[in-house]
Amino acid sequence: MLIAHTVAQVRAAEETLLRAESPTGDMPTPGSTSALMMRAATGLAARCVRVIRDRRGLIPGARAVVLAGGGDNGGDAAHAGALLARRGVQVHVVTVSDLAHREGIGAARSAGARIIELAHTESPDPESPDPGSPNSGSPDPGSLTGGGLPPALVAALDGADLLIDGILGIGASGGLREPVASLVRAITDLFAAMEFPPEVVAVDLPSGVDPNTGYVPGPVLSADVTVTFGTAKPCHLLPPAALHAGEVHVVDLGLDLPGPAVWRLEGDDVACAWPWPRVTDHKYTRGVVGLIGGSPHYAGAAALAAQASTRAGAGMVRVMCSEDAAALVRARTPEAVVGDGQVQAYVVGPGLDVAGPDRQPVPSPDQAAQALLSGQCCIVDAGGLALLPGTLESAGREANPWILTPHAGEAADLLTRLGEQRTRAEVEADPAGAASALARRCAAAVLLKGPVTVVATPGGTIWSQADATPWLATAGAGDVLAGILGAVVAELAARAEGAVSGVLSAETLGLAAAAAASVHGLAARSASTAVAGGPITASMVADQVPVVLGRLSRLA
Repeated sequence: MLIAHTVAQVRAAEETLLRAESPTGDMPTPGSTSALMMRAATGLAARCVRVIRDRRGLIPGARAVVLAGGGDNGGDAAHAGALLARRGVQVHVVTVSDLAHREGIGAARSAGARIIELAHTESPDPESPDPGSPNSGSPDPGSLTGGGLPPALVAALDGADLLIDGILGIGASGGLREPVASLVRAITDLFAAMEFPPEVVAVDLPSGVDPNTGYVPGPVLSADVTVTFGTAKPCHLLPPAALHAGEVHVVDLGLDLPGPAVWRLEGDDVACAWPWPRVTDHKYTRGVVGLIGGSPHYAGAAALAAQASTRAGAGMVRVMCSEDAAALVRARTPEAVVGDGQVQAYVVGPGLDVAGPDRQPVPSPDQAAQALLSGQCCIVDAGGLALLPGTLESAGREANPWILTPHAGEAADLLTRLGEQRTRAEVEADPAGAASALARRCAAAVLLKGPVTVVATPGGTIWSQADATPWLATAGAGDVLAGILGAVVAELAARAEGAVSGVLSAETLGLAAAAAASVHGLAARSASTAVAGGPITASMVADQVPVVLGRLSRLA
């Protein structure tokens, strides 16, 4: 399980630990080095050594550039640079703030690192040694205000194996400001022109992202590896920031933290959450899925969803669809039953056409709306989402046993229709915020599809899954996901029928959605691997679901 905590949670835990470790119980003064900082720097340096070793084999003679901003983040980076210099790495520490960490820069200088001072102004830092001093480490004074990259920085980056990004830490908000924003743009452009650019290791987070929301308001220094301290932060798991973080490694600092703000399931977590068959099960206790969709113009959607539900282990799949879709379902998934009947969970929407001006939709939107109002669990996808504004008013419930599965455009449209104006671009800029808003408005769990899938519940729980390959961006993939969701929720609902409550909470549905998203993504990876990493179709993904579940069952 990967978990992330907010900045406020981390700061509170850090303060408790820092005061406990201080002889006087006071917080460290700015620019000083605490034992906590040295633990962070040591973990950072150790990960950097691994990155260098993977890149070139030998540590001595490697070249590293450290971008050291102000505050503790720059101190972590500078101290890590000092530790690398003592291992034989040629280190350049570049200060990009007039408030660079005094003791960190001093440690790097003492270890033999070369200091390149890029001040925001022409005024020298009174804490810095005289450039001509024998203890200065031969600094190269420069300015960030001149535009472009200073020649000394270009020379340092040329042939470097590693760039350590210690510009901004978790205390920053609002993105990069000038002149540092232009510096990051110039570095990004320089790396794009290089055949072998340095590996970028971010300190705590990639500079330019919002730590709590994952929002990226402007330029960002994308990382190959992010080394964070104490715990992951939401930006490491939430898009779009998560797409810039690379591999995330957590250095344990011994923080006493409360419950996390964001969760991510890993293989063993999915295995624990999945409703594996019991010896006493029969097809009805395995869960019966009722699929409502498959109009004549979108017959394939119902066929894919039915195929995925059976592959994901549903005891039975009933399909209520047009005759065109029924013929396709019978041909592709003969195990499915075409027609109505008792079910434990509905999948409403794959191929449901509610907007055709010249034809009567088949199946009827009324049939879909009745399913939504039935009180049974529903996965609401595609055409089913268009029915929600009217259905919500009719339902009048404090909690709806639904999982909504929009993509960004559908989420924006639905939020706007519910009175909260959003554009697709705004949803993509803050998927977690949009999913949470939709969950509150609909009193239901929401799975927002994207390169990183976000699941939110009305109670504020957020899951983030990034198991898929980019090849999954293909027609019909959402129908397969809806079918997988139908299977897992139907079985959970069947088991709940014998329980005291007999209902599934939004939190349970949210966890099921995260698990299904993981299986969906892993099936896509498995399908691509089967064709040497090449492109895949939705049918190929559905066929790999049993393979993935078989592997996961060994972890249960």
